[in-house]
Amino acid sequence: MPPPHKLYKYCSFSVFALGAICSAEAYYSSPNAFNDPMDSQPDVDLDISTADAEHLVRKFMALRKFKSEHIEREIGNHRYMATDDSEESPESPRTDGDRFRRILEREILGELHRKMAAKGVFSLSESYSSSLMWSHYADHHKGLCLEYDTTENDAPDLAPIDYAASRVVRAQDIFDWIIKDDMHAYRRIVATFFYAKSDEWQYEHEWRDLSDDAGVHSVRFRLSGVHFGTRTESAVRETIIRILSNNREVEIYGMYDSGRAFRLERYAVERDYIEGSGIREPSFVMAKAFDEVTEPTRPPDADGG
Repeated sequence: MPPPHKLYKYCSFSVFALGAICSAEAYYSSPNAFNDPMDSQPDVDLDISTADAEHLVRKFMALRKFKSEHIEREIGNHRYMATDDSEESPESPRTDGDRFRRILEREILGELHRKMAAKGVFSLSESYSSSLMWSHYADHHKGLCLEYDTTENDAPDLAPIDYAASRVVRAQDIFDWIIKDDMHAYRRIVATFFYAKSDEWQYEHEWRDLSDDAGVHSVRFRLSGVHFGTRTESAVRETIIRILSNNREVEIYGMYDSGRAFRLERYAVERDYIEGSGIREPSFVMAKAFDEVTEPTRPPDADGG
């Protein structure tokens, strides 16, 4: 699915926002830092045999450079724990074999999260006028909304959130990825892990791009516009307008309350005056300069002195 021509990033005024505007940078967040605790936290359906599940757990531990004797000790501990039914509840597995499968399922889920948690996520929206997102992500309308042009981009992982997708990853896909190096299975896992979200978030119309690790990276789209919130401070406005004074390809907008409905609209900001005004002097210096200019010239004394 091709992205819309424009996508938007809500943010507060910060070092990261300045980096986005001045240095074409983007901050890719760790999935562990998301405000929704269910986002990028899928469950696993253990739809493989116990032998395959044990093989998968062994492979995960080998990839983490555990020695063979450590791996065997851990598997032995799991088998021993499966014989303990002291904390059994009506929902607990009834047999040692079932309990062993439950332990393996937890291990596989933990290893999956460990591998995926290293990735970074850059979230964007199809809308610049969501009052809720201005409130949640742009410092209660005091921040910014950056506009990106996606007609040319270097973001192969850019894709929309699926608000109707399952939250469950199949263990068979994990097995095929880790054991057989099946990249189709890997892409299915990534789709569930990073692009599935509750339909309660549907109002965000979210798209995501992924990076191999969290942190600051070069942005993969061209900045095409900056929106100021209805409460953005004038000093922030003037700073950004001056930064962009030599870049007329980036449009600058202000947001305003449309009045008759609960809707935000935008207008083009007049930037010429601010760009040409320079840095203001303190008021006492400006007043002194004004007095010097306007002070009348004294006439010469009558005696010619």
